[in-house]
Amino acid sequence: MFAALKGLRAGGVLVVDGNATVDNTDPTSYDPHRQVVQEGVALGSAVALDALVALA
Repeated sequence: MFAALKGLRAGGVLVVDGNATVDNTDPTSYDPHRQVVQEGVALGSAVALDALVALA
């Protein structure tokens, strides 16, 4: 919405690796270095790059 005010296009990618209310009863035990997080970030990055190419 803010980008449109300036005549620009914008997008975003959100990667979620679980359900905090079910998977993690102790919020201090979250480990962002797990394999599933790395895979999610890699896939999210690929989606963002594909979107950039499609818009070009």
